[in-house]
Amino acid sequence: MFVKLDPGFFLFFLCTIVGTVIGVFASSPVGLWFAMEVNFFGAVSLFSGKSSAETDSTMKYFMSQALGSGLLFMGILLSLSSFVELSSGLMGVFGGIFLLMGFNMKIGLFPFHFWVPSVMSGCTWVNCFVLSSWQKILPIWLISGMGLGGNLFNILAVCCVITALVGGIGGLGQVYFRPLIGYSSLVHSGWMVLLAVVSFFSIVVYLVVYSIILLGLLYSLSLSHSYCLQHIPGLFVNGSKNSFWIWIGVYFLSLGGLPPFFGSILKILGVFNLSSCMPLALMFLIASSLISLFYYLNMFFNFSLSLGGSKLSLSVEKFSYQKFSDFLAFSSVGVNIGMSALFILLGYWFWL
Repeated sequence: MFVKLDPGFFLFFLCTIVGTVIGVFASSPVGLWFAMEVNFFGAVSLFSGKSSAETDSTMKYFMSQALGSGLLFMGILLSLSSFVELSSGLMGVFGGIFLLMGFNMKIGLFPFHFWVPSVMSGCTWVNCFVLSSWQKILPIWLISGMGLGGNLFNILAVCCVITALVGGIGGLGQVYFRPLIGYSSLVHSGWMVLLAVVSFFSIVVYLVVYSIILLGLLYSLSLSHSYCLQHIPGLFVNGSKNSFWIWIGVYFLSLGGLPPFFGSILKILGVFNLSSCMPLALMFLIASSLISLFYYLNMFFNFSLSLGGSKLSLSVEKFSYQKFSDFLAFSSVGVNIGMSALFILLGYWFWL
């Protein structure tokens, strides 16, 4: 099941929502830090589960986020004290460094990116969605309002580029879906952070589109009860043609930004906004996206060309593909092609 309908889930998810809302309307850095802690408390409680894999992922997430919170708070204190201390220049530099380190740890940028695929591999599908989309809102809101300049901005750009490249290369040869989505999240994090610094409108659109595609993909994977490529029964199940996995493959292609699917909007936004101010960084981001597109295509070809017969399939007995195939076809085409056309028309009207 994608979501466990119990009171605890709704309580802790409400806590993450309240923390995010408080952070968006916070009027000071300390208020934003407090909101991130409220959001963090709800997320940690949400991620904890009965299985050992969920417990392990929760502990990794807790340690990384607690360290990031400490660095972030130290940076805020040093930055605020730089206005009253005589050594304001030195204090400001150290404050900026700690802020940048805390931000990188919070969102999972290089060199603190290591926890993202590891945590994602033990999460449930809904927690994968929360970690990849909702938990990025407040850190991106923070970095968009920091006004980084000079060397700190250049360091952030380098971290984003390396993170995207690590995400692209790390996903090669990955057969498990959850770690693969974790590496994909690293690629998108590099794009998101640089867009957040350049254009607030673009990062809002990016987050919305990315969340829609990711939600459709993760919900479809949760329906199949499959966790890796070996669990895919193939194009034919019980002697009948099965198009279920082909439509999931379309979601993967859309997440990779392949035209004319909905995800291509993300790359168009990035190219338009970064080509004039950061052409070198954009070149490396495009390279990382091309690498990630390779393993998305690998997934699609595995889904569409496999003839089935896998003995490791967990899904044939538990799941009726034909029952949901038409539903998934409608949702996949509607999201990845219909909404893409709608956004292109709206963008054309906006720029007229």
